[in-house]
Amino acid sequence: MSPEPPAIEPPAIEPPIIEPPAIERPVIERPVIEYPHFNRQIPPPPPSLPKLESTGLFKPPAHIYLPEPPTHEGKYPVYHDVFNFIDALRLSTENVCIDGWWTHYLRGSATTWWTSELSNLQRRHLKQAPLEHVSQTLINRFKMPASTALNQINSIHFTYLQIRNGMHIAEHLATCFRLTRHAGFTSEYHVVLMVWNTLDPQIRVILNTP
Repeated sequence: MSPEPPAIEPPAIEPPIIEPPAIERPVIERPVIEYPHFNRQIPPPPPSLPKLESTGLFKPPAHIYLPEPPTHEGKYPVYHDVFNFIDALRLSTENVCIDGWWTHYLRGSATTWWTSELSNLQRRHLKQAPLEHVSQTLINRFKMPASTALNQINSIHFTYLQIRNGMHIAEHLATCFRLTRHAGFTSEYHVVLMVWNTLDPQIRVILNTP
């Protein structure tokens, strides 16, 4: 018998791949939600607010027992004494109290006081308070104790030796006036008398007694 021919299998036919039509999804524009409480940058002041060049910054020293004269950081005056800063606010305009814009002038330990020591209720109250109330609050927090200021006044003296070393009496008077404000002296006579007592006897003889 002759052998049977091998079986021939038909080629496999792959079904065509049919891709589904692309579905165009509409682009939905979602509204941008802003969270102003996350923005820590200070917004620009309104036109009615005096510029920093004319008002200055308040940066009290780390040690409140050492009141320092004003300095400068670039073009901005920096007040280290609370009374000097309050005088600058009063000379500028009362608009600094609108919406609490005076808080934008705080630096250093004054910023720490505003953000950490005060409660939310106290901050809201001070932002709406008049300038006199703001001033008294700053004085109560950053004023040197009266007893300490009085001791410093009694310990300083102005002599001929200091004059020969180049110290001007205006510098001595500025220090005395700062300390008398911290000591709580409001009478002009008592202020002049305290300054008189700091002068060397050799200088007093050429001046009129208060």
